[in-house]
Amino acid sequence: RVWAGKKSRHRIQTDFFEVVRLAMLRVMLVDGSIGEGELETAANIFRQVTGEIMSPEQIRADADAGQAGGGRLAAALGEVGPNLNVIGRSMVVQAALLVALADGNFGSGEQQLLEGIARGIGLTEDEFRAAIDEVMKAQDDAVAEAGRAKSED
Repeated sequence: RVWAGKKSRHRIQTDFFEVVRLAMLRVMLVDGSIGEGELETAANIFRQVTGEIMSPEQIRADADAGQAGGGRLAAALGEVGPNLNVIGRSMVVQAALLVALADGNFGSGEQQLLEGIARGIGLTEDEFRAAIDEVMKAQDDAVAEAGRAKSED
């Protein structure tokens, strides 16, 4: 459960899915190009978070259509944030971070965008750091596990 507001569960869930989608689109575009890894990661995350399928081709089409405009994302963050609990707000930042990491380049523009997403959705600095740390620990654990599996071969 990711909501904490007074809106209907269905409305909050729909808004949450949209803000996750917009945040991922925006972070893909911040460096000026969209890599295949970012598209695949965004599609996988969207499916994991929402249970709905969005193809990499649809994500690219949405990005090309300008659906990730900064003003639209900012408005969505301000609208959705108060209706989510800290888990939901953190999930938005984590989804965007995973997409940002997917192309192997994590620049200052992506860092600033993630900080803006966190502020816009209402995460405190400590909550933001905890959300980032959780993703980075999971990434480190996955790399370590892959290394162990490879050494066992």
